[in-house]
Amino acid sequence: MAEGSPTCPTAFPPAAVLRLLDSLELRGAEVHGLLILHRGRTVFEGYSAPHRMEEPHMLHSLTKVLVNTAVGLLYDRGALGLEDRVLDYFPAYRPGANAYLQQLTIRDLLTMRSGQLRRCGGGDWRVLQGSWLKDYFLRVPLQQQPGSRYVYSSGNSYLLSAIVQQITGRTCHDFLQEALFPQLGIGGICWTLSPEGINPGGNGASLTLRQLARIAALYLEGGRAFGRQLLSQRWVDLSLGRLAYPDGFRDKGGYNFHWRRREGCWLAGGMYGQTCAIAPQLGTALVMTAADPADRVEPEVDRFFQDLAAGGASGEAHWQALENRAQRMTLLNRYPVILGENPLHRGQAVYRPAENSAGVRWFSLSVEADAVTCAFWEGDGLHRITAGLNRWREGTSHLGEWGLHDGYPLAGAAVWAHARWLDPHTLELIWRFSGTAYWDMVTLCWGPGRVTLTRRSNTCPHRAVTLVGTPDGAL
Repeated sequence: MAEGSPTCPTAFPPAAVLRLLDSLELRGAEVHGLLILHRGRTVFEGYSAPHRMEEPHMLHSLTKVLVNTAVGLLYDRGALGLEDRVLDYFPAYRPGANAYLQQLTIRDLLTMRSGQLRRCGGGDWRVLQGSWLKDYFLRVPLQQQPGSRYVYSSGNSYLLSAIVQQITGRTCHDFLQEALFPQLGIGGICWTLSPEGINPGGNGASLTLRQLARIAALYLEGGRAFGRQLLSQRWVDLSLGRLAYPDGFRDKGGYNFHWRRREGCWLAGGMYGQTCAIAPQLGTALVMTAADPADRVEPEVDRFFQDLAAGGASGEAHWQALENRAQRMTLLNRYPVILGENPLHRGQAVYRPAENSAGVRWFSLSVEADAVTCAFWEGDGLHRITAGLNRWREGTSHLGEWGLHDGYPLAGAAVWAHARWLDPHTLELIWRFSGTAYWDMVTLCWGPGRVTLTRRSNTCPHRAVTLVGTPDGAL
């Protein structure tokens, strides 16, 4: 649909949201939170328990919108230019740089056309203990003309964050906290740091859905918020690809400054369904947090904007149905009771596994009438998660991710835990890390003289960590 197409009627059709939620549920995409703005007001806001309005959610690559916005603020101030050579900001890496690296510009980083032939995701960086800058410049060489070929890499966004820090003397987070967030009404956000004290520009930020909606609204309104031009219209147009493609639609699937042109909207996304979509021609923005490893969210968002453009009924009954749906959103009703208490496995026991990739030296299980506690001795100490038996229990986890959460340690993460017996010798544990896309399924199966513990994550169910433990007495 082009910019000149008929716009959405002022009366917002709530059935479009209901269809979106229904279709996502039908396709198995797990929605954690959804907020929709239409012509300056919130027309829908809903959270699937245990996710909550006030809880920040990990954004993954949607973080790139933040670092690119910081670059835009400096661009508007004249502090940098799109054709600036990257090595001008890092002269220590100029000796030995090949011709491609010497030509690399800020625009090449923003558009993911750096000249590298291999993409680097956040998981490649989080395992590194040294300088990520050094790794970018020396470990993954530029092998073709910058600007010539699209190869998505979070390393490019890390470099942008480092440039912001070089210019301002502050991290990207601190710069935005001073230059933009207060004007948008955004309070403090969480953003991790690399070992060298730089915010990973490509990931690592956690925002509430309302905070993310303020960012979406800024781009929806051409850089204006609360009556002020906070980001230039030119930067918004550059970010959306309007200046490279004057009609705004020629390069539908093209990558601009992390915004892609979709059917009826521009969309910036993050892994597992984190979504920020705007349709200026409809006056509408949609932000979503989710757990969708199969990439089912974006096609349904396309259909939502198509439904929105088509219009529809907007009576009181339709709005009431939408409100009722928001109140019923939950992810905690999927595990019906199979067995109640299990007298065969009451009390406490300690198990010692063979050497394993998770580095677990021993683990224990404590089964009570209404709770099950798993404890694991890892390299950094003892960590416990207590689950309610046939009910949910909220707590905090410092347990290692065992290579199942893309390298995110999730230390201190909120966790909702549930336990149920599948049969007298099989226990199932569900651990939901509520500020993230991750949740784990853990099964313990008892056999003669041993117990087998298997841990899987929803985001990579084909991968599992298995511990086979032998009894080692009581704690």
